[in-house]
Amino acid sequence: MAPVLGIIWNRFCSSDNINHRRISLIFKLDAEIETILDNHKPVNGYYTLGAQLGAVVRQKQMQLSQLYIMLEESYAEEPRPLFNAVSKLHYTAHIMDTAAALHPHLNWCWKGEDFMNVTSVLMTSCLRGRQDISATIKAIEKYRLAIFLEWK
Repeated sequence: MAPVLGIIWNRFCSSDNINHRRISLIFKLDAEIETILDNHKPVNGYYTLGAQLGAVVRQKQMQLSQLYIMLEESYAEEPRPLFNAVSKLHYTAHIMDTAAALHPHLNWCWKGEDFMNVTSVLMTSCLRGRQDISATIKAIEKYRLAIFLEWK
């Protein structure tokens, strides 16, 4: 989605605002990374990106991360955090470190997060015979119980 979001963003952003230019660069870098990964998919026999492409993707990811951190620092005084450098940003750095030897799509936290898989199984177990809202309430109750048992 980065290319489409980048086009929309560039149409409405202010070129005078340095943070807007940083966001444009993030969309551009993300689109470039996506293009490389999509052109070298594991389903097409690319289980690694190789040394050259691995280095390119790693460099682009580092630039993207640096821009994101700059945005987080720039907007730190806002009432709501507009940019929050979550752990996923750190994980992608490690994933791209190994891109020369292992395609990022084959790494667990790049394609399909563990929490999302757990949530999917949990929601599926709560849907049987329930309407949407009651399934959500049941899933929250089960998740809360699981967290309580895990932390106890």
